[in-house]
Amino acid sequence: MNQEQGFPRTYTNLQVLGVICAILGALCLIPYASNLEQLYRGYFTGWVFLVSLSIGCLGLTLLQGMVRAQWGVPVVRIYEAGAKILPLLGVAALPIIYAVFTHHLYPWANPAEVAKDSVLRWRAPYMNAPFFFLRTIFYFLVLSWFAFQAVKLRRLQDETGDVVYENKLASFSAPAFVFSVLLATFAITDWVMTLDKHWYSTIYGFYFCISSALTAHSFAIFLVCWLKIKGYSPYDKLITPQRTKDLGNLMLVMTMVWAYFAVSQFIIIWSGDLPYEIEFYLRRNTDFAFATFTTFLVIFHFFVPFLLLLSGRTKRVPALLAMTATIQFVTCLVDMVWNVEPMFQSLNASFAAQFHGFLSYLGGFLLLGGLWLVLFVFNLRRNRLVPLYTAGLPTEVLETEVLSHAS
Repeated sequence: MNQEQGFPRTYTNLQVLGVICAILGALCLIPYASNLEQLYRGYFTGWVFLVSLSIGCLGLTLLQGMVRAQWGVPVVRIYEAGAKILPLLGVAALPIIYAVFTHHLYPWANPAEVAKDSVLRWRAPYMNAPFFFLRTIFYFLVLSWFAFQAVKLRRLQDETGDVVYENKLASFSAPAFVFSVLLATFAITDWVMTLDKHWYSTIYGFYFCISSALTAHSFAIFLVCWLKIKGYSPYDKLITPQRTKDLGNLMLVMTMVWAYFAVSQFIIIWSGDLPYEIEFYLRRNTDFAFATFTTFLVIFHFFVPFLLLLSGRTKRVPALLAMTATIQFVTCLVDMVWNVEPMFQSLNASFAAQFHGFLSYLGGFLLLGGLWLVLFVFNLRRNRLVPLYTAGLPTEVLETEVLSHAS
């Protein structure tokens, strides 16, 4: 599709919605100007969710670069647009870096906490503000380079029609995908796991990676199915029952892998029964409020989408698949809050203590989420909505093949 054929109004509306959300988010954060601890927490939770979304977009961009599958034709530009926001999310990390240097947010960043805790003193050569800052810069530089290099190679393929660029993209994407998973594992360990003084999990990095991919994939599925329902080109032709089936099957696999990592982590910690490990689940299961979150995730993050996606009808009908993707995206957001927020609370904290800062979390999500949407649509406008060539063939040829198959 050429840009001259039109840009879906839905994307333009998303950009307007992003501006509104950013303004509302800033207003929600204003009451916490005098409570820096809570302000940082709300901002951080929104930031780490959107970083997760963009890292998921990067992983799926590289995956499509490797496999060159037809199911990726309508969604790969969405992945690319999300991945290209990584550099600006790196800039958005500056308030968090500042919080670290001013001894907020992390227990290892507080000299008083380190002085009275032997574990934190032992970790100090690695977990300290300057080294944390350098590692964060390194993560964003490398991941951003992966994103822009993948987009560049696909653009050259579109401009020249030369299959050599698609082969270069495949050769680049395979090692980049592996290194992205490794970097994301280290990053989530630095950013989230160290919010707790003593807890650790060897599965947590992989849990984060599959959750990121599921978040990004659900977002992309919702967009393309909604645009199909609205009749916008090129999605009205590209989103066929075969395409939705493929996209739905991939979401089903991600859902099962997410559940596998979540259950594996729980079983390993439960069987070990070590005090510094089980506190992670005690915080989330002994209190009524967070136990409700846990139950919600078990039902709506696994059982409901799993059962829906087992049905062939769900994967053939865009409206049903969009609904399932919406459920998954919302539960991914809840899952991020469930993972991050209890890290800031002491065991058996009161309900009021847990949720008195609700507006700060809402403000963090709205502010950064709104800016993310604005940049996402900006990135989409800079390229064609679908690649001209996939697997060495023009997209129009693939459209004809899929439509013939569907009929």
